[in-house]
Amino acid sequence: MSAAASREQRLATAKALVAHLEAGREQEAGALARELADAEGLAEDLGRMTRELHEALNALRVDPRISELASNDIPDAREKLSWVLTLTEQAAHTVISAVEEGLPVSTRVAEDDSASDAVRAAGQRMHEIFSDILMAQSFQDLSGQAIRRVIEVSGELERRLASLVQRAGGKPPAAPVAGPGAQRVQGQDEVDALLSGLGF
Repeated sequence: MSAAASREQRLATAKALVAHLEAGREQEAGALARELADAEGLAEDLGRMTRELHEALNALRVDPRISELASNDIPDAREKLSWVLTLTEQAAHTVISAVEEGLPVSTRVAEDDSASDAVRAAGQRMHEIFSDILMAQSFQDLSGQAIRRVIEVSGELERRLASLVQRAGGKPPAAPVAGPGAQRVQGQDEVDALLSGLGF
């Protein structure tokens, strides 16, 4: 509805309100008064929402932290999660290989008739321990799936946030630089300084 049509409708409603008041029809006049008040409230709500959206978009343009999140922090977090995932997978494979090598040895010791009862019992106990270790390694598969999902979600968040910053007229996130320019923390003092810079 155009602004002129809306104005005309409000004017017609106001005239009808006056007519009902002059005729003594209080209920009808009250209903029209509520209708006018509701229309004004709706307009105020829409105006307030428009102003809040405008302020939020301006904040995106002004807040360099939003662009920093989209261009640096989220990709850095994804990279670190990928690193953790790689390390846990490597450790799990190392443990599983060692257990798979030790299981047959423990079985032979447990079943060796020439060994003493104590040695055979120790072999059996080692076999049980190796089996428990293999079962415990199932955590790696579950944690790996969870980490992969977090990496995917953070990637999607990064793309959407970057798009929103660009649409809002903010500085587009810089493309990640390839090569050996990545900063690496060398000691506890640098870790403390990094955390302090992030507000921790």
